[in-house]
This record gives sequence, structure tokens and C-alpha cells, in this order.
Amino acid sequence: MEIFLTVLIYVVVIALIITGIISIFVPFLPDIFFILLAFFIYGIYDRFEHISFWAYLLLVGLALIVVIIDYLSTIIGAKKFGVSRWGLLYGVIGGIIGIFISSILGFIIGFFLGIVFGELLEGKDMKKSLKSGGGAVIGFLSGNIVKLVVIFIMIFIFILAILI
Repeated sequence: MEIFLTVLIYVVVIALIITGIISIFVPFLPDIFFILLAFFIYGIYDRFEHISFWAYLLLVGLALIVVIIDYLSTIIGAKKFGVSRWGLLYGVIGGIIGIFISSILGFIIGFFLGIVFGELLEGKDMKKSLKSGGGAVIGFLSGNIVKLVVIFIMIFIFILAILI
């Protein structure tokens, strides 16, 4: 029975980590939540014997950085390229519609087109609207790359803490 529980815990932890990594590329899914949930499920199973309080504190701190990066990267990219509030709102709506049509690629295209549409409604010309849409997409993609790197660092710390 103990072997079964051990295998089950490892399967759940690995599945949550994989889900968290995949969720990075699917907007509106709580990627970092899945990762932290995996870490804490393992900690509860292990009675927090192998991973110290400080390691968990570091992992939670890195998770907060991921949340901040996630929020700021798109906003900074959008603002740097002059996206208006309406442009950003239409971008989110376009992204939501796009994700249902074609997953992450649909989200990116819908987000871009939504921003361009919103900017055109705001009275901007096509060139500025396209620049705004491109800037927001660049911010979103660069944020995801940074999130992916930080999440892999978190996974490395987690595995290292278990092994030491």
C-alpha cells in the first residue's frame, strides 16, 4: 500500500508540474498555481522533511516574481507601444475568442487583432494600431519566455532540495 501511495504522489506531482509548464502557453490558466500545488503536495506527503522552510520560501518568492512578470510584461509591452485602454480591452476579448478557435496561436492572433481593432476605433491610424498590437504581443511572448525560465529554475530548486 505504501508503494502505491508513493507512486501515486509522484505521478500527481509530475502531472501537476507538466500541467503548469503547458499552462504557460495557455492564457488564463494558473500555471504557477499548478507548480506550487505540486511542490506542496510533495511536501505534505514527505512531512516537509526533505525540503526546508527556506526552500519553500524561495519557491513561493519565485512564484510571486512569475505572477508579477506575467502581469507586467504584457502591460509594459502594450504601454511602451502606445496601446490604449480600449485597445487592451479589445485585445483581451480577441484573445479569449481566439483561444477557443485555435488554442495559443488563436489567442495571439486574436489578441493582436483585438488591439489593432480597438486602436482603430480610438482613432489611431493603421500604422500606429499595428505597432500597438505588435508591441503587446512582444510583451506577452517575452513575459512567457521569462516565466518559463523562472519555472524551470523553481523545478531545479525543488528537485535539488529533494536530493540533498
